[in-house]
Amino acid sequence: MRIGIDFDDTLNDYRGLLRKLVQERFGKELKKGETLASTIGEDNSQALVTEILETDLSLQLEPRPDSVGVLRRLIADNHEIIILTARYDREVLFIDQWLNSRDLTANVYPTNREDKGPIARELELTAHLDDMLAQINTFTPDIATVPVLIAGGWMPTSIAGGSGGSTKIADHVRSVDDWKEFESLLQTLS
Repeated sequence: MRIGIDFDDTLNDYRGLLRKLVQERFGKELKKGETLASTIGEDNSQALVTEILETDLSLQLEPRPDSVGVLRRLIADNHEIIILTARYDREVLFIDQWLNSRDLTANVYPTNREDKGPIARELELTAHLDDMLAQINTFTPDIATVPVLIAGGWMPTSIAGGSGGSTKIADHVRSVDDWKEFESLLQTLS
């Protein structure tokens, strides 16, 4: 199978790093449902997100529980992994380094903030795992890729993708609580 995986907050704990940096640098708590800009200001928000996405700060992103182990098993079973990320081309260098540091082999495909559903169709993905409902809902029923939403949802940042405004999960979307459940779902698709 050819499997698409989102990077930020799906494969790793992007929100965790944001929370930590907001606390350390600004002495504030980034709360669920609040935007990064409303917490630390638009200019600080822009600078922090840019720093995470475009510098080696990306290497500090911790993996989500079980993500690395599941990916290793999928790779060992000869599945092709495509990291389908909303990041821009200039922001993927550190994704490759992050993957290599964990002995993971995957092709990284940046969407440059474009909708992932149509791109998944072009890439002929069997399934795609993402944390952002707004992106998952771009997988229309005519796209053969099975869209899978992982629990946790997206905390809106105002500039890093997603408004948080999309709340209804489309009928054809699958949802999982964690990486092990995603692995089990993939077994039913093969």
